Amino acid sequence: MIKKFFETEVKGIPQGKGILRFNLLFLVPIWIILGILFHSRCGPSTPLFATVAVGLVVLLSSVTSLAWLIALWNTAQRLVTIRSTLKRVDLHASEQISTVSQKETEGKEQLEASEVSHIVVVTCYQEPLSLINATLSSLAQQSDAQRIRVAVGFEERSSDLEEKSDFLKSAYADKFLNFVVTVHPEKLPGEIAGKCSNVNYCVREVVRIWQLEVFDRFKHVILTTCDSDNLFHREHFRELRLRFQTNENRQNMVWQAPLFVSATAGPCFAPENYHR
Repeated sequence: MIKKFFETEVKGIPQGKGILRFNLLFLVPIWIILGILFHSRCGPSTPLFATVAVGLVVLLSSVTSLAWLIALWNTAQRLVTIRSTLKRVDLHASEQISTVSQKETEGKEQLEASEVSHIVVVTCYQEPLSLINATLSSLAQQSDAQRIRVAVGFEERSSDLEEKSDFLKSAYADKFLNFVVTVHPEKLPGEIAGKCSNVNYCVREVVRIWQLEVFDRFKHVILTTCDSDNLFHREHFRELRLRFQTNENRQNMVWQAPLFVSATAGPCFAPENYHR
């Protein structure tokens, strides 16, 4: 089934197009507020206009503040979850058992570990080699490292491309199930410059290069994309595999781990499930 998907559907995915991004919409209320404030101070004003202007500013400010309060509450809840999950991961990893509870798996069809592997796509641009090396080192330390195929996707305009590529190939060729470096050509038709285009190209190259080998050996492949400055908990991919094995709706799920922006916080894994 998955092999058929890669052979047919992936080739039909349209290339990224357009200039506007949906995540730029948050700028709209900001410009509205600035426009109202500017007009009320510098333009012709009436009591009614001033009242409406102040009301809109207060409303938008209240909505923004509420969003931040919700985010803060969710963050506090996630921190509690992360702490408890890390304790279970460290304990259970040493005993080679799953953190997935018996209640979660009871009566469900489970996959064998030998049926599952990982593909990890690491995208790079102008990052220093030391940063990329730290990310790949955290992948190499995974307890599931020999189930992982790693693809590092550079941009054609990346600095010191040949030097970085040669170093990574020599350092990590034997650390994973497979390792490859791809180079995203500049100015492909219909593409916009950015990470999304690099990821798209890298995944297509991975499918082209590894397609037969991957699907001859494994029935299920978990795809993970990350940046070149991500550090993973040593049991991240083992936990991800276990949850994939024990979830009957695995083909329609996305797993998202929390992201700590401070490296001093240490890598962690507290999986969340999202329906596609």
